[in-house]
Amino acid sequence: MNFQQQTQKKKEWGSHKKIEYSVRDTVKYLRENNVTLSKLHCIMGSLYGSMENIPFTRRSLRTICAQIAKEQRDDDIKKPLELFRKMRAADPTCTLTVYTKNCSPNHYTQCHFVVTA
Repeated sequence: MNFQQQTQKKKEWGSHKKIEYSVRDTVKYLRENNVTLSKLHCIMGSLYGSMENIPFTRRSLRTICAQIAKEQRDDDIKKPLELFRKMRAADPTCTLTVYTKNCSPNHYTQCHFVVTA
């Protein structure tokens, strides 16, 4: 087999961005209900008939799960701040104090919000 024949048989993998919205919604719902990535991959296999028929890779599925988690983290910050804005509009003496604790082994920061009126 020469080089030209080899390149003609080249297979292209679909991007995770091309995953249908209904499948993305299913993944989001299952991840919100604490279904692990391995179980999620098996569920996708059963949806598509077998593990070999899944039109995206496990890595793509992991990427989608990471994107969903990031969106949820962003919402987790926006919701308390929006609530504080409403409380502040109702009572101008309302103050917000944020206490942070740096957890160096895990490299994340814990935040505690205290609202006084």
